[in-house]
Amino acid sequence: MAENATNGTVVGTVSGTDPDNGDTKTYSFTDSAGGRFAISTSTGVITVADGSLLNYESATSHTVMVRVTDSGGLTYDEAFTINLINVNEAPTSVSLSGSTVVERAATGTVVGTATASDPDAGDTHTYQLVSNAGGRFAIDSTTGVITVMDGTLLDVQAAASHTITIRTTDGGGLTHDQVLTISVTSGPPLPTAPVPGPLLPVTPVPPGPSIPTTTGGPVNPVPTEGGSPAPGPTSMPMGLPPGVVRVVTPAGVPHVIPMSVFPVGPGHVQDGEKPVVLDEERGVVAWTVVEPVLNLLHEAADQLRTQVQSPEIPLKLSEFIVKELDAMTESLEEAMEGQQDEATLVAATAAGVSIILSTGYVVWALRGGWLLASLMATMPVWRFFDPLPILVRAKEDREREGARDGRRGAPQEDERIEHLFGSSDEGRAA
Repeated sequence: MAENATNGTVVGTVSGTDPDNGDTKTYSFTDSAGGRFAISTSTGVITVADGSLLNYESATSHTVMVRVTDSGGLTYDEAFTINLINVNEAPTSVSLSGSTVVERAATGTVVGTATASDPDAGDTHTYQLVSNAGGRFAIDSTTGVITVMDGTLLDVQAAASHTITIRTTDGGGLTHDQVLTISVTSGPPLPTAPVPGPLLPVTPVPPGPSIPTTTGGPVNPVPTEGGSPAPGPTSMPMGLPPGVVRVVTPAGVPHVIPMSVFPVGPGHVQDGEKPVVLDEERGVVAWTVVEPVLNLLHEAADQLRTQVQSPEIPLKLSEFIVKELDAMTESLEEAMEGQQDEATLVAATAAGVSIILSTGYVVWALRGGWLLASLMATMPVWRFFDPLPILVRAKEDREREGARDGRRGAPQEDERIEHLFGSSDEGRAA
């Protein structure tokens, strides 16, 4: 009979022989081959009691012992051999020799080998992947070797394991599907590209006030001995508040220089000082601006991390100018004895001339009252500040007083001063 026959399958029928004609007989097993078979007591039909025990690969045949009993109680035992026929059976399982793989493994890396289990000894098998974990693995159909198909999809951080389904087929076409799990292990860290450093050093610039600048030399450079103008600073801050006077030397001297400046123009008092009325009819007034003079370019250079450099300019005056200045000083000293207000104004003007000859350039802020004008320039005081309106006024007053007191020498001295500053104005206009 065929192996693995179903329960109840008829194997055959036994019958007893008795000399007594017409005697009845019964049948039984004294050995049922380990419960594999059963027999009908009245008919002697043998059937399969447990087909799972009928495995050709385990035993190709089984022996049963049948006992026949007549009506008088006499018995007879006889052994029968039941042969099994080999029947093709489906594979029962698939095992995997290796079940781990390193993440990001190269394509073709061997993971393991699948092996089919089949009751039929010596049966051949083929393999295929019913599920290849999203294209991550491949299998050799003949050998069952599983390899990596796409290692870029193996990332332990994304998934620590993947499942595959292997189908094996035996020589008779019977199949078996097996689900297996492949674990992913951490691999060596990926190499990182070196990060290049900065091509240039980065120097953080602290925030500071925005100071607009204008480039170029002074409007009227300081003349040197010989008549040629000397170069001045290369840049100058603009936009100082009205009434502020700051001195910036060509060499960038950082020390503070106090100065009193008396600009003259129409308008009203803006700095809280009492105005000095020079001409009541025309409403011309003068006011005082007194402020410590700072080196604004030096401060801006520190904040912006830049340097504005200017060559040292030796200031030299011709003997003619020195003599004229000495004469002018003497005339101013005499004028100071006449009227206190005018003396203060002229003395401040002389002080401005003296300072500029020793410190360089002066930035003047001229305020125009209702004209709402503000002019910033860089030039020597004795070139920029025009004292003629003051001196003419003083000259008229002295002429009137000289007519009364008999003083006639002062107009000549005033003409000398006019000649000095008049020459400067003519040169500047040219």
